Amino acid sequence: MTAHFKQILAIEFVLIGEANYRCTYALVTQKGNSIDAANHIIVEGSLVQVIAKLPRNYPTVLSLNGKGIVHRTLNNPGDKSSQHFSQAFPALEKKDFYVQQVQQGQFCCVSLVRRTLADDLLGKLKSAGLPIYMLALGGLALVSIWELIEQKEQMLDLMGHCFEVSERKEPQGYKYIQSEGGAEKVKLAGITISSVLVLPYALAFQLFMYGKIRPVTAEHEGLALDLKNFLENAGLKRTGTIFVFGLLGLLVLSFILLMHFNRENYSLSERVGKLTATADQAELLKKEVGNQEHLLSKFGWNGGYNRAFLLSEIGASKPRALTLREIHFKQASDLQDKVKRLQTLINIKGETSSLTHINNWLFILKEKKWVSDVSLLRYQLDSNSGQFLFDVLIQY
Repeated sequence: MTAHFKQILAIEFVLIGEANYRCTYALVTQKGNSIDAANHIIVEGSLVQVIAKLPRNYPTVLSLNGKGIVHRTLNNPGDKSSQHFSQAFPALEKKDFYVQQVQQGQFCCVSLVRRTLADDLLGKLKSAGLPIYMLALGGLALVSIWELIEQKEQMLDLMGHCFEVSERKEPQGYKYIQSEGGAEKVKLAGITISSVLVLPYALAFQLFMYGKIRPVTAEHEGLALDLKNFLENAGLKRTGTIFVFGLLGLLVLSFILLMHFNRENYSLSERVGKLTATADQAELLKKEVGNQEHLLSKFGWNGGYNRAFLLSEIGASKPRALTLREIHFKQASDLQDKVKRLQTLINIKGETSSLTHINNWLFILKEKKWVSDVSLLRYQLDSNSGQFLFDVLIQY
């Protein structure tokens, strides 16, 4: 069922005579996947008296019966619904009438009412505050719930709405008789209800199931447009409501997150304060270490290693294919973490016949515990000797 309707006012207007009407109405409510039409009210009198008793501001479905509404059953209707009106009323112009056509199996019935008669009544009902979205003629809306009706004898009479029933339990004829005869109770989908409620139930069912079933209604362009506009506005309102509640949910979530991050920020501020004090102490220590290293360099500290030891380590690790030409010990200053640090370096120059020997030696040097870093600064062919000249820098 569509979510746009919760309650629908279903009305049967019977034109008894000149300015005299009988109105049966029920307020049909949707409850989950079912609908309930527990109560009905019958009002008889002038149009003003009848309208005064009707509830207002509910989506309304109207059925017109009695004088001025004509029904004609076609025996061999054919498949072309556009030709059914001319078959039923060959002498009439369709433009002067609101026409309702219903076909189920071999059953086909064409109903009509003059536009002037229907528009006059609809205009007065709308002016009284009744938003009407569907107009049906007679009791043929019962065809939309035919499968739910259990008592289908040879003649089904529901408050004057008489259906001839075939052996296959399908409708094969319809007529309306102004009477209150017929069965008092009817079983509808296993539930026994008053026969007066069956037509209001069928009328409301068509609007509840709009878009999912083909309703039995008169072809009224104005009512169809009103229903379309109502559904579009209801869709916009529903979207707007979801949007507003979504924004409200986001606002609540934002507030919760703000409180959480505020607590986390306070906790982090305390930790940052402690870390800042620790960082200040570490900064002082780095400066002190740098100053002490600089002082040691003035006294020839050389990184704490004896140069004879370093030369011995270099010579022992050197492959025979390498010839060393120059070894220089030097110191360089480097600014690390805003502290001037002293670097101790060894620059070695030599020659070899293959790059493989250089790579092997660099690998061996990197394995030494006293070596911090090793890099090959230069490697090129000497055209005079045919040897490869290299330049290696060791940091220790």
